[in-house]
Amino acid sequence: KYGINNNFKFLHFLKWTHNYIDKTPLQFKRHLEDAYDFILNRKTKEKFIFIYAWNELGEGGWLVPTKGDPSGEYLRQVKNVVKEYRK
Repeated sequence: KYGINNNFKFLHFLKWTHNYIDKTPLQFKRHLEDAYDFILNRKTKEKFIFIYAWNELGEGGWLVPTKGDPSGEYLRQVKNVVKEYRK
């Protein structure tokens, strides 16, 4: 089990470890790639990544397009990484 969001680096086993104030879609992409690398190297049957959160605008964790990200770049990064790792 591995979780990330666009405001925190890792939620390793749902424990918060890093908070980013000046976050970027590129940082989020790198963290998602790290999550994939971590989970794919685990010797467990179940492999999933939990991404928090879709629309937690008041808490700083979101993927939905906003005034600051009208083109939905965070969502685009999820799509790109998933596509890359499905190869």
